[in-house]
Amino acid sequence: MQTYPLFRIQILITGFVLLGAGVAMAQNEAQPTFTPTIYHKVDARSVPAKVTSDDESALTSKGYVRIGTIRAEQPGKKEDTEIIRQLESAILLKAAGAGGDLVRFSKEGAIKASQVENSSHWYNQGHCTSWGPSAVGNTCVMWSMPTRSVKNLISEGTVWRYDPKLAADIAQWEAARKDQDAGTLVSQHTYDEVFQASQDTFKLLGMLVTDKNKNEGTISGTGSYQYAAQRVAYHIHVEALNDKPETRVTMSVEALTPCGWRYQCKPTVMKKECNEKFISTLQRVLAGISRSN
Repeated sequence: MQTYPLFRIQILITGFVLLGAGVAMAQNEAQPTFTPTIYHKVDARSVPAKVTSDDESALTSKGYVRIGTIRAEQPGKKEDTEIIRQLESAILLKAAGAGGDLVRFSKEGAIKASQVENSSHWYNQGHCTSWGPSAVGNTCVMWSMPTRSVKNLISEGTVWRYDPKLAADIAQWEAARKDQDAGTLVSQHTYDEVFQASQDTFKLLGMLVTDKNKNEGTISGTGSYQYAAQRVAYHIHVEALNDKPETRVTMSVEALTPCGWRYQCKPTVMKKECNEKFISTLQRVLAGISRSN
């Protein structure tokens, strides 16, 4: 049998103790979670983000864009300045990695109590809260484990990036989205192209053109919504804005028949969905014209 000197055993034991402590510390360290609020991909920053107390309108006016939210928590029963400092440091590093320059905190070291299952002892394994019949008699269908209260310190806020160009792109996208919801589209195509594309859109969507007047820029037609029996009427107005060219399309929708009892149908939702469907299809038709030119 191989033997080891006592001092070597002591070193090994000390090493295991230190390793266990290191693992415990790593588990307790704050691991921030970043949740993006924009679809645009941005590059990481090379230096940690900074803390700001400016309100959102002030940051927006300076060219900053809110790119996401961030949150970190760590075990703690009361406010601890050291833990709060660790949370802040971890959040600022994570924010920079996500492309942020500033973090606007809404909570710093706030205490949150929650209930977690407590099954650390063999004699404390919970109890049945609901019984039900089975082939062998009543059996437990719902088991409740005992719980214990756990307190964590939480810091969270919003992440901001200085990027005036990104801010302008997002503002333009938001404006286009609102126009689409309202049934409005401004296109860099001629009046003739847009008027014809609007008629082609009716056909692609399986709708019937019932009336059109090119001189007045009006097109009317009918289609279905949700199911074939529910009919809706579409009214399109096309107008040239200038000679760039720029042409605007405005549409309105009205229900010709009520919704069936199986369908949840609200007029505002119906108009929004019909507008989005027609405008998005019209955009694809116009994009095909641009490629052919």
